[in-house]
Amino acid sequence: MKITKKQSAILAASLTVLLALGLTGAVAYHLGYKEGEKKQKPVQNQPQSLDDAFKNASNFFHQSVTGTVTNIENSQVTIKATDGKEEKITLTDKTTYRKDGKTVTKKDLQKDQRVSVLLSQINRTQASRVTILK
Repeated sequence: MKITKKQSAILAASLTVLLALGLTGAVAYHLGYKEGEKKQKPVQNQPQSLDDAFKNASNFFHQSVTGTVTNIENSQVTIKATDGKEEKITLTDKTTYRKDGKTVTKKDLQKDQRVSVLLSQINRTQASRVTILK
């Protein structure tokens, strides 16, 4: 197959554009990588105690909070858990509310109520479902 002068010119221009894009991408990556290295905080190599390791692992499985509502502000509820710790949990548009087996609204949530909050699997600080207990 014979390549004409016009096809040769198009091929050369295409290769030049691809080369320029490749070089631009490589330079941008390198600059971003170097900028990221500057912003990255040095990692301290401190040994982790076994207790800390178990505590961090248990946070992964932390799926719900049961306790008493101590404060409600806009999109956040504070719950005093049965172990005495207070947790602030974000309420989103996707949070559902239940009471006595029926769907209710956020307006039914009040201070001093006992609740069980199922946390979001994606973000453990957000409520997936709030169940108002008796």
